[in-house]
Amino acid sequence: MPRDVSDAEVLNALMDKVRDELRFCGVGIVTGTSNWTSSGVIDVQPAVENPLFDEDGNRTNERLPVLPSIPLMATKAGSYFIVIEPNVGDSVFLYAADLSHDTWRASTAGTPQTVTPGMASKHTADSYFAVLGGYPDANWPSTPGTARGQGAIVLGSDGGPVVRIDGSKISLTQSYPAPDYAALASKVDTALAAIAAAFNSHTHLYFPALAPAPVPTPTGSPTASTPPEELPVTYDVGSTVVAIE
Repeated sequence: MPRDVSDAEVLNALMDKVRDELRFCGVGIVTGTSNWTSSGVIDVQPAVENPLFDEDGNRTNERLPVLPSIPLMATKAGSYFIVIEPNVGDSVFLYAADLSHDTWRASTAGTPQTVTPGMASKHTADSYFAVLGGYPDANWPSTPGTARGQGAIVLGSDGGPVVRIDGSKISLTQSYPAPDYAALASKVDTALAAIAAAFNSHTHLYFPALAPAPVPTPTGSPTASTPPEELPVTYDVGSTVVAIE
């Protein structure tokens, strides 16, 4: 027999439904980058489907629609910035601001200012922004030198060049057969200047041309002459901080 439902129960059920439909944050997959270069926005498919239950408790899963033109955040402070170009299939983490930031993004002031939101609703489609990352565990970079616990900042391409910065040096990992060090421009200039000075100070002896003399006929056994001793010269132009490994 149906029972009477109080107004408070109806209100609580409505509030639960509203909360369930709000999208705050979650992982996503990049599906489009055609507007990245011109506008800095990407298209994102939410990666986790939304579970729905009917009145009998049966569960179905709803695939959420693609979110178009989501701003991709870049790290920037003052005139310094770090930008990574996204690719279709990359993972991102989606965040939804409480209020729309459309008018704030469109502001042209050199210093960001407070603005009035264009839409008064909360958690609207234009309140999202994306941050690269949030990838599955299997997609952790596999290149040697990028593993956890390195105690360093590591930048690079998986399977390609990697820059590793720790407390003592900067390592540029390449496919070289043995470690080496990058040359410093100042040391190269010093070495070249020393070579040029040695060359310019050299005096080469020569004699005026003489009439050709008859070639003597060799006699006896040939004897190898000893070449003049040359002074070995080594110039160290390598950095002790920047290593190519």
